[in-house]
Amino acid sequence: MKLATTTGDFEEYTHSQLEAMEYIKMAGFKYLDYNFCWDYRQKSGIYGQEDFNKHIESVIKKCDELKVKFVQAHAPMGVSFGKND
Repeated sequence: MKLATTTGDFEEYTHSQLEAMEYIKMAGFKYLDYNFCWDYRQKSGIYGQEDFNKHIESVIKKCDELKVKFVQAHAPMGVSFGKND
């Protein structure tokens, strides 16, 4: 089993996804989930004004540096279970 956490868990304590990745590694995790909601709310990262590819490259570089990997670590979001149309 791969134990993972999301970069969003660190949203209140950090200023960027890259900084959150560092804390996740320091906490002992090898696997993490990228929180796209954070980028959306902050209008940064993939939703920021900077070059999208440049941001992706910085995330990949940080993964390599920290020796961590991204995994899908949460259920689909949106409509609650049991809700009918």
